[in-house]
Amino acid sequence: MCGAVRSNLYANNGGSWKLQRDTCEMTSKLQKESGHWLGRIGENTDKRSNPSCQGTQKSMSSTIKTWYLQLSAHLKVESLPPKAIKGTFQDASKLFGTNFDTKVTLRDAGQVGANEDIILCQFDPNFASTDVYCRHPSCGNRNPEAAKGGKRDLYLCPLHRKNLITSIENALAMRNIDIPENTEVPEEERFTGYTSLIGLLDRAYQDSKKFGRFEEGKSTHMIEEAILNVRNFLIITSTVLNPDENNLALLLPNTICILRLILENSNSAENLVADFVYFLRQVTEMILFDFGVIYRWVSLALHSPGSQLGAGLGGAIGLGAGVFFGPWGAAAGMGAGAVLGGLIGNGIYNMVVGDPRQQEMNRSRPGGRGGPGAHHGQPHHQYVVYYFEGNAFGELLLHPFPIRDYDNQN
Repeated sequence: MCGAVRSNLYANNGGSWKLQRDTCEMTSKLQKESGHWLGRIGENTDKRSNPSCQGTQKSMSSTIKTWYLQLSAHLKVESLPPKAIKGTFQDASKLFGTNFDTKVTLRDAGQVGANEDIILCQFDPNFASTDVYCRHPSCGNRNPEAAKGGKRDLYLCPLHRKNLITSIENALAMRNIDIPENTEVPEEERFTGYTSLIGLLDRAYQDSKKFGRFEEGKSTHMIEEAILNVRNFLIITSTVLNPDENNLALLLPNTICILRLILENSNSAENLVADFVYFLRQVTEMILFDFGVIYRWVSLALHSPGSQLGAGLGGAIGLGAGVFFGPWGAAAGMGAGAVLGGLIGNGIYNMVVGDPRQQEMNRSRPGGRGGPGAHHGQPHHQYVVYYFEGNAFGELLLHPFPIRDYDNQN
C-alpha cells in the first residue's frame, strides 16, 4: 500500500488539509520504531485463550501491517490490545431463534473495560442456502460461487457492485479526496489479519475514555466517535461480509483512509474534523445500506442533528429562566436546558425523519429500491435485513429482521 493519499480539502482560511504524502518513508520509520509492538502481539498470541474461539488471531499481510503501524502512530496505544478471534461456527437459525427474536451481543461494555479478547461471531448470513442472491432486493442474480460451500457472505452482483463503487468514487471526488490505485503487484490474501485492527481501535477508544488520550478540546469526542464506529464497522464486516475478498477490497481501503485523515488532522479546526467524521459516516452507511445492512451510527456528546437543535433551543430557554437566579443560576439553567433539550430534540428529530430501521425495511421491500430483478419486482428469496446497534459504552448488538415478518405486520 505504498502510495500517497491526498486530500485537497480547504479550511476557511484557504489552507490545504491532506494525509501525509510520503507513505513509504513514514511506514519504514514506523516499522523501525514500532517493530517491537507487532512482536509483542505475536508473542502473546497463544497466552490468552477462550473456549468459544476456533484458534489464534491471524498474522497480518504487509498491507494490514502498514495500516496497523500508521494508525498506531496516531493512536499511541501503550498497553497490549485485545485479540480479535473467530468464534465457533454457529447455525444461524439457532443463533437468532425461530422467530428471529434473539439479539446477539457482539461486544459488551464489560468486555471492553476488561480488555477481553474480541470473539467474532461466525454464522452463514444466507442461512446455508446455495442460492445466494444479490442484496439489491429486486435483483435476481445469484452468486455463482455460493454452491462451493463454506461460509457464504452477503453478495452484490457485478452491476450493483459497480454502482456502489461509482457512488463511493463520486462521494470522494466531491470532497477532493484522492485514493490512488495500488500499482504494486497484488498481494495474495491482501487483507489477511485485518481483524487485528479491531483490537487496536477497541483499546484506543477505551484508553481515550479512561485517560484522555487525545488533547482535550472540542474535537476529542468526534475523534472517539470515528474510532468507535470504524471498530464497529470492522466487526460488522467480519460478521456478514467476509471472507469474500471482493467485499473486503470494497469496504476496507476507503474506510481506513478516511479514519487516517481524521487522526492526522485531529488538532485542526473543529469544523474540519466534524466534516471528515460526517463523511466517514456517509461512506460507511452507503456501503452497508447496499448490502441490506442497517447500522445505527453511534453519536457521542449529543451530536445527532436533533440533539443539536434541541440543545440549542433548550440552552437558550434554560439561560432565560436562569437569569432570575444570577450568573450561576443562568449557567446551570443553560446547561440543564441544553441536556434536556438535546434529548427532547433528538426524539422529535427521529419522529420527523423516522427510525432508520423502519426506513431501511421500507426500502428493502420488493421494488422498494427499484431496478431490474425478479418477475413483477418480487424477490426470489426471503430477504433478511441485518440491524446492528451500538452505544457509547462500546457495546454492539445484532438483530436480524426478515422482510416477510415486516410485511405480515402491516
